[in-house]
Amino acid sequence: PDPAPQHVLIVGGTGHLGLEFCDHFAHRGARRITLVSRSGETAAAAQRLQQIRSATSTQILVTRCDVGDQAAVSQLAEDLHGAPPDLIVHAAVDYSAIELADITTEKVDRVMRAKVVGIWRVLTTCPRTENCRVILCSSARATIGGSGQIVYAAANRMLDAMAHRLRAQGLNC
Repeated sequence: PDPAPQHVLIVGGTGHLGLEFCDHFAHRGARRITLVSRSGETAAAAQRLQQIRSATSTQILVTRCDVGDQAAVSQLAEDLHGAPPDLIVHAAVDYSAIELADITTEKVDRVMRAKVVGIWRVLTTCPRTENCRVILCSSARATIGGSGQIVYAAANRMLDAMAHRLRAQGLNC
């Protein structure tokens, strides 16, 4: 098995999926986990984080950052400069049903910022170790869609394509 990562960066870190990854890697022996979230440490996340912190020796930091904002990602990159992650997990979701007739440029932009643009900014701006691994959490919605899911499905399909491109460039994604 692969050794436990030393520093895990989780985008969408205070959401349900992000906290599951946090719990997993903390119990696997990660020394540091940085949770990146637009909202920071919410009351709902704080309770779960307290449980993880009390059960492990992992240093868990929560950073408020909208990864759709390049200036905010640049600041995140500065903050990570002394401790680049060796695992980046993209668990961010902007799951909102949008019926075909209700699709607008603004709604598409919001979903794409959360699911595609933000992680691209993180991967192209933030430092990472030479052997950094990347996990991009897509959804079956990219294949099966569903009522009101066309924009979310497209965002997940784009994330899948990004993973293929990153692997072709040699990144362990």
